[in-house]
Amino acid sequence: MNASRSSAAAGATAVIALQLLAGCAGTPGGGLPPVTGPGQTPATGPAAGVEIQPLDPAGSVQQRPITASPSPGAPARSPQTSNPAVLALLDSAGQQVASGDLERAAATLERALRIDPEDAGIWHDLGELRYRQGQYQQAESLAARSNALATGDAALQARNWRLIERVRRALGNTLGADEAAAQALLLQRR
Repeated sequence: MNASRSSAAAGATAVIALQLLAGCAGTPGGGLPPVTGPGQTPATGPAAGVEIQPLDPAGSVQQRPITASPSPGAPARSPQTSNPAVLALLDSAGQQVASGDLERAAATLERALRIDPEDAGIWHDLGELRYRQGQYQQAESLAARSNALATGDAALQARNWRLIERVRRALGNTLGADEAAAQALLLQRR
């Protein structure tokens, strides 16, 4: 009798585990569905269907509709950056940069990275911020991390190499800057 109970319990546990796994796989991006209160529907917010441009050296943030096949020089964001929390954080970071609060913007981007650590565009954005703050070594490291995650995204990789070029020039490493510029140029020609 005990053997039949334990095999039934094991079978029930396996069924529950499979149901949990199936539930996770059913949402876009494999994540959890948005949290809503009783009687509420998930909010798409104004950022749904919008792609955030990475911060440029001037610190501006631009939005444009997500397209199926991005044109050359398209934003770093992939369609999986549709997480409303990440988009809201990116919007906040853009506002913080616009108001000159770079440290707070960096902290906001770090929060976005805790939610989506595989987003190469956010790593690039944080690198741009660190460059503006004069934290050159960290900026180069962040651009390199972005490059490691941006496989297949030549436009983002080229922007990362341009950031690395600027960092190296700021540090007086002309040869290294020229090498980074050459890498960017190769990627831009793809």
